[in-house]
Amino acid sequence: MEFSIKSGSPEKLRTGALVVGVFESRKPGAAAAALDAASKGRITEVLASGDLEGKAGSTLLLHKLPGVAADRILLVGLGKEKDFGLKEFRDAVAASVRALRDTGAADAVITLAEQAPRKLGGAGALRQSAIVALDVLYRYASPVGETKDPSRALAALGFTVPKKGSASAAAEALKQGEAIGHGMSLTRTLGNLPPNICTPTYLAEQALELGKRGDIKVTVLDRPELEKLGMGSFLSVSDGSRQPPKFIVMEYRGGKKNDAPVVLVGKGITFDTGAADAVITLAEQAPRKLGSASALRQSAIVALDVLYRYASPVGETKESSRALATLGFTVPKKGSASAAAEALKQGEAIGHGMSLTRTLGNLPPNICTPTYLAEQALELGK
Repeated sequence: MEFSIKSGSPEKLRTGALVVGVFESRKPGAAAAALDAASKGRITEVLASGDLEGKAGSTLLLHKLPGVAADRILLVGLGKEKDFGLKEFRDAVAASVRALRDTGAADAVITLAEQAPRKLGGAGALRQSAIVALDVLYRYASPVGETKDPSRALAALGFTVPKKGSASAAAEALKQGEAIGHGMSLTRTLGNLPPNICTPTYLAEQALELGKRGDIKVTVLDRPELEKLGMGSFLSVSDGSRQPPKFIVMEYRGGKKNDAPVVLVGKGITFDTGAADAVITLAEQAPRKLGSASALRQSAIVALDVLYRYASPVGETKESSRALATLGFTVPKKGSASAAAEALKQGEAIGHGMSLTRTLGNLPPNICTPTYLAEQALELGK
């Protein structure tokens, strides 16, 4: 996605789509009013027809307005003008980008920063616009197969700013928003990757790559350095995995020389850290209406739901942790052993069915094709 600052009268901007805001009671914003004048009242006619009331998040796409250079005009509802704040602004940008994503426009210009809430300001509005746009357009790319999104991708977004705004401040704010948005996307991708790929070593590699691309010093400590530093608690947790531990330090020195440092400490758990087996006694306290057999059925379903992990179709499929392998359940003394065993079997079957459904839903469309679904159905039949 390419971001840029656009200037000029709204009606003269040549773009695949131009986004303008409309408040409730069908009150057009400044950019919408300019387009209305250029098109000799066309937007007023559309609003008067009741197709768009201006409610927050609503959108209406118009084509080829007379006197307007843009191919498309997207009207987006801003809600009540008196209630228009940061949340409402972000929601309006998100609604705009979602609507633009489903059009054939390869580029678009969003004018909503001109209606930015006073406390946010034009620069703040641009920063938030870039963050929201990248959030809406984020797509998890599978590490196997095609990575290209099959949809008609929006490739460029321009933003107009109020005439009184500083061009340099606007450009810097947009740059900051883009950086934050890409950082959020990277975080989401790392969270979405399966643990057989996103290991501590993989996280360290990503940190080192970030260091090369930006003004960031990256240090990765391995087991010998960690043992020397006496980091026993850290190492005891990492002993739950076959993967070697990595302690990542990232330093950005962008402040003034005498500024106090800001230190952020986080943790990246890439594997389950629990025991290999366990016994759950909660069925003995099952609610009367549920009964012990039903409690066991529900226990198996819930356990498999919690323990579900999406296995990537590429690379190792075995999880890198020493995963919980066995769960036992106790039942009340008065309960029937055969009924308990049958209920547990039913719960296990339901849980595995739910896991299969989730896996099929998580697979990218280039893998989970109709043919693939048919093959899975035939395998179930066997």
